[in-house]
Amino acid sequence: AFAGALTGAFPSVKLAGKLAFPQFLLANQEVGSLEADILYHENHVSLSRVSGQFFSGVFSGEAHARFASENAIGAAENSVGGFEAKLKYTDLPLDRLLEISPLTAQVKDLSLKGLFVTGDVAVSGAGMGDGVQAGGKVEAKRLPLFSPAVPEKAASLQKLAGLFESGKLQWNWSSDGLAVEKGELALPGTVLVFSGKWEKTEGLVLETALSSQDVGKITETVGLPLTGGVNATGVLSQREGIPSFQGGIHFKSGALRGQTFTSFVSDLDLKGRRVGIKKAVLNVPAKTESGKPPSPAGIYTAEGTLNLDDLKSPQFDFKVEV
Repeated sequence: AFAGALTGAFPSVKLAGKLAFPQFLLANQEVGSLEADILYHENHVSLSRVSGQFFSGVFSGEAHARFASENAIGAAENSVGGFEAKLKYTDLPLDRLLEISPLTAQVKDLSLKGLFVTGDVAVSGAGMGDGVQAGGKVEAKRLPLFSPAVPEKAASLQKLAGLFESGKLQWNWSSDGLAVEKGELALPGTVLVFSGKWEKTEGLVLETALSSQDVGKITETVGLPLTGGVNATGVLSQREGIPSFQGGIHFKSGALRGQTFTSFVSDLDLKGRRVGIKKAVLNVPAKTESGKPPSPAGIYTAEGTLNLDDLKSPQFDFKVEV
């Protein structure tokens, strides 16, 4: 609904009033409410005091645009079209957002339920082409009360997404691509921080640092028989759809397929599900079992490859020295 006034004489007309939609629809479903003040004058249109409700969350913002005019009188900038918009949002349900998006309308992943996002975004440009720039911050958090259990037969990726607790992201977009100034993801006992960029020609490149008290809950979810605390740093990238990682890793007091170890340090070169291990040092504690000769402690160095095509039965090809 619109209430306002139209004044002036063509072509210098002025329109001012208020837009109000107590209930509005997107993708054939009611999603919330919207109201804003609108002003149009001399090829400029402004939406101010924009506010409303979006599902269970709220939003506010403003938007301004100017239209190109060959007959503009006065400042030269009036002859060039452009726009800018700012939006703040609080506690928007992520699963409902994806349902109404034309790019993700088929998402039915239960592990996204209970995730709510809060943040802001600013967009500006001289048109809708390469001149568009955008940036903002977003924080996501999971509220267990609204998060149903992930089905036992769900895929490993869906189960892994179900472990997501919270995240933060500060980003900027331009014709060069997407830049991530600061990102953080939290899973049970584990925090991953990252920064980097995505470009059309070079793909994704992220500087990463991971710290975990014990990765057992995460590795169990994807079927990998590995436990222990871990710190890792390196470069994560993806080109032509194939992920890769180059960096270093340090495990503390863990176990692999039931074999305990005190520490494991190595350089890693991962591509897809193939892991290259270099300069690896494994420290294994002494082991005593009833009816068997004691197994002494040992320090092993190794180089080789680990194939994770079958996570339940990893394939090894190592050269080991004791």
